[in-house]
Amino acid sequence: MNDKNLKEAQKIMKDILKEIVKICDRNNIDYWLDSGTLLGAVRHKGFIPWDDDIDICILKQDYLKLVTALEKELPQTLYLQKPNKKWPYIKVKDKNSIALSKGEKVNEGEYQGLYIDVFTMEIFSKKIIYFYNFFLKIERTKFKQNDSKINKLKKVLIIKTGFQKYMSKLFQKLKLRLKNNTMNSNSIVIYEYLWNKYHKADSIFPLKTIEFEKEEYKCPKKPEDILIKLYGKNYLELPPLDKRGRHFEMIKILKNSK
Repeated sequence: MNDKNLKEAQKIMKDILKEIVKICDRNNIDYWLDSGTLLGAVRHKGFIPWDDDIDICILKQDYLKLVTALEKELPQTLYLQKPNKKWPYIKVKDKNSIALSKGEKVNEGEYQGLYIDVFTMEIFSKKIIYFYNFFLKIERTKFKQNDSKINKLKKVLIIKTGFQKYMSKLFQKLKLRLKNNTMNSNSIVIYEYLWNKYHKADSIFPLKTIEFEKEEYKCPKKPEDILIKLYGKNYLELPPLDKRGRHFEMIKILKNSK
């Protein structure tokens, strides 16, 4: 993929973002820039020069509202891909492009265009992290490659006694009990499908705006807190050339694209 292709791709993704933002604003749904898109806004006031995707977040409580709005209001040039086994979050895809990662092939009847990822986040009491870390230790023990007698005994206790299944059900109940729809000083916000990533609620809310490609978009209250958590304290420094990865190996813009 050459630089001209990348610039065309970034323009298409920015147009998708604008459509999503219009729909969010019309339906009173909060969204905010996240991950590499937030990093790009802070460090470059736009795309990271080599980046080929856009990431935004919404709260889980707004998920159904957003899906309903997108189904009704997206233009014909865009396609809503709902969560599935491969991608457990929303993708809004361009119908007039093809974007393939390494090893991917063109599949007839499937939209494989450029897209924006829409991640959902949930609000919890920070107490849930203690339970989550304990549950994670159990999961890691189950898959740990260690032939020691102690580890073998742990596996027997966890798998054969049904302890792991019991803990999984308990954790789901705890999630419901520790879930908050209102925020306070003890609240954290967790990526719905990435439980190892979470932020303090007061680092995100109330939202503010930031410049991205000469337009204003919503972003976390303290973007520096989010970026340090995701990328480390040196997030403003450019990575070495061999670390500047892209998602797509091939991007093709079709004739019907604007």
